[in-house]
Amino acid sequence: MAGSITGVAQTFALIFALPAGIMATRLDPVLALVISSVVALLGYGSICFTDDPTGTMGRICACIIGVGEIAVIVTAQALASRQAPEKVRGAVGGTVGFFGSVGILFCSKLGGYLYDEWDPTGPFVLFSCCNGILLIVGVVVYFSTRKAYALSPSINDSQVTEKSRLLKDDAENPRQEDSSRKESFSS
Repeated sequence: MAGSITGVAQTFALIFALPAGIMATRLDPVLALVISSVVALLGYGSICFTDDPTGTMGRICACIIGVGEIAVIVTAQALASRQAPEKVRGAVGGTVGFFGSVGILFCSKLGGYLYDEWDPTGPFVLFSCCNGILLIVGVVVYFSTRKAYALSPSINDSQVTEKSRLLKDDAENPRQEDSSRKESFSS
């Protein structure tokens, strides 16, 4: 029965991966991570209060967990990639993925221990706490960066908007020099 609950969570994670990616690119990356951590916190926290995790409410909570799980992974990866210098983005993305995987393995092992030694809801409490910490840190970072933008005379919204526009233009229109290099190699 636990396998079917995991399957429900992973199915919803798979379905929500694309919308999470769209959210990560359309919103401020820190805000997207905060929203994702709220969803994950609600999913993991709510399953702690269900009488039967294999029942209907448990399956609904598993759906929310799956959505929150993939949203946190995708938005964290997007945040790290956006903040990294262009030349090392791949390395930063790989490092984030590696340490995310190590964190999942560690928390899974600790969650199993909590399940055996403390309470069957132990793993869910653990992941709720992790997402709660992520939420608090995300909110602090989000509002502190907003405050820094507001106080900084060298950075204003028009500069941020202009940089975003230029990045969007670069993504939509590849550089001319790239096509001219290809032509010089082909002749």
